Amino acid sequence: KTLTIRRPEVLRTAAERRIFESIRHFTKLEIHPTMWIGNINVDLYIPALKLALEIDGKVHERELKSKKDLWRIDYLHSIGIRLGGIDTRDC
Repeated sequence: KTLTIRRPEVLRTAAERRIFESIRHFTKLEIHPTMWIGNINVDLYIPALKLALEIDGKVHERELKSKKDLWRIDYLHSIGIRLGGIDTRDC
C-alpha cells in the first residue's frame, strides 16, 4: 500500500487550537494539525507515535459509529496508525 500524507490546512476550531497547544506544551514531538492521511482527514497527527487524534465536539455527538467511521478506524489501523479521540466536553 502507498501511504499519502498531505500537510495541513489549519486548526479549524478553538478547541482544536487549545488541545494542539496543550499537547505541544508537554512534548517535543512533532505534531501536525489537520492532516490528510490517504483519503482520511484527522484533526491532529503525531508521526513518531503513529497516532491520529480526532477532536470531537457537538458535531460528533451520536451513540453509534457510522459505517464510514468504522471504515476510517479500520483503514488507519491497517497502515499502522492508531486513532484516539478527545471529547471537547472534557476540556
